[in-house]
Amino acid sequence: IIDFYNIMTYDFHGSWSDHSGHNSPLYHGRDPHCDSSVETGVNYLEGRGVPPDKINLGLAFYGRKFNNSTELYDKCGGDCSDTYMNYHDILPLIKAGAKELWDEDSQAPYILTKPGVITYENEKSLRIKVDYGLKERKMGGVFMWDITGDFYEAEQPLLNAMYEQTKAFCGEK
Repeated sequence: IIDFYNIMTYDFHGSWSDHSGHNSPLYHGRDPHCDSSVETGVNYLEGRGVPPDKINLGLAFYGRKFNNSTELYDKCGGDCSDTYMNYHDILPLIKAGAKELWDEDSQAPYILTKPGVITYENEKSLRIKVDYGLKERKMGGVFMWDITGDFYEAEQPLLNAMYEQTKAFCGEK
């Protein structure tokens, strides 16, 4: 009766959190305050009998800036206000010299600003998630939220990365 489930694997942290953290970590990683991740979301559905080929993995084309944080997993000084940032808002910061950091344990990028921590997806993290969903977990597919967050100078780097990685998995040239 149900064709597929779209699992929204993002918004794990935001203004509702008591600390800054990754918007969409593939794995729990080193977060001392929260054990949620893409993997825990997928495990939740599969643990309730949903076959992996009926699950589509959601990929975020946006991130969040924790305005009052000074480092990842910071308690935000008691105020975890955040700013929603489309990828097309984050990419100019990177091109202007903001240093992208990589959390190996969570498989997610982030940027430290003064003040603020920006957590988001980039081409590398999306490719890893496509491989995780399609190759490792044998899921039905991937989708994004939302496509308008990726337009940058007439290009769509995240959509292109998602497409190329999916195409590679499907064996198309």
